[in-house]
Amino acid sequence: MAFLRRLQEYLDANHVHYEVLGHQEAYTAPEIAHTLRVSGKMLAKAPRKGDILLF
Repeated sequence: MAFLRRLQEYLDANHVHYEVLGHQEAYTAPEIAHTLRVSGKMLAKAPRKGDILLF
């Protein structure tokens, strides 16, 4: 959770638009991207189960 919070603070400080989304259980970033129907280049997987950042 600390990583996600630090990353969000960094993105906010630099005025980067992002969304935090929940998703079905998946183990890799490509699986999550497929589940959300987005490009794998558009997301970063956070360490806390169920959270990703969508850019």
